[in-house]
Amino acid sequence: MKNKIKPFICMVLSFFTMKAISLLFHFILDVANIPFNNKTPMYQLLAGICVFILTFIINFPLLKRDLKNWKNVKDKGKNIVLGIIIMFVIKYMIAFALAVVVLIIGGSVQSENQSVIEQLAHANPWLSLLSGTLLAPFYEELIYRGSMREYFKNDILFIITSGLIFGLLHVVSNTIFLFALLIFFATIEIFVDRKKNAFLNSVISLVVIMGLFFSLGFINPKLIVLGIDFKSLMLQGSMYIVLGIYLAWYYVKNKNIYLNMIIHAGNNFISELLVLF
Repeated sequence: MKNKIKPFICMVLSFFTMKAISLLFHFILDVANIPFNNKTPMYQLLAGICVFILTFIINFPLLKRDLKNWKNVKDKGKNIVLGIIIMFVIKYMIAFALAVVVLIIGGSVQSENQSVIEQLAHANPWLSLLSGTLLAPFYEELIYRGSMREYFKNDILFIITSGLIFGLLHVVSNTIFLFALLIFFATIEIFVDRKKNAFLNSVISLVVIMGLFFSLGFINPKLIVLGIDFKSLMLQGSMYIVLGIYLAWYYVKNKNIYLNMIIHAGNNFISELLVLF
């Protein structure tokens, strides 16, 4: 249990970096009496730089270790090219499947996050490329793969947790709810280590945690149970979840965070170009 305390703290700190920077920027602009708009290219760039710096500091030991082990990674070029190709195959297979589903049941497959990305790309292509290709892959891989893997030693649990949190973050704006979900899986990890009563203890822990958040007024139970459009969640979040699962599996397989950053950056770069041209 003791050897999980430090990784848990780093994971939680990493998880809240983006929200913390957003709140800080909101506060500073409010004090300066400047309208807050988090959907401009300049905001995305400045916020991305701040998150980049914070995640770098929090996860420096991991970055240092994987940089040292970089020379031991076999078939780097092959793994990188194959990783990017597979990500695109996954994206277009899911896109095709979702298009068929939409024709049958209706709905929209484009999330607000994707709409914002496209708006930013057209508003300022260079800033969008910089933040989307260099900054975002770096800190997202540290938050959702690197720091989580340091805590989650069970491969399957790590892959599921990383994929779900990464995917849902792109379509669910309630950070506290996502954090409760993270704590739920973190609790499972503890009991999986102990090899007994894992599921029951995890359910109990989730009930206690959610009850605490409800009592503090952070989450409205009706909003979660009744206010979520599960059809939109399924249509818009499925691609991100599957990509998150793939990236988590890729990290388990290759054991180097820099490989993840490179294929993530390559995927984002090509996606940005496709949006522009």
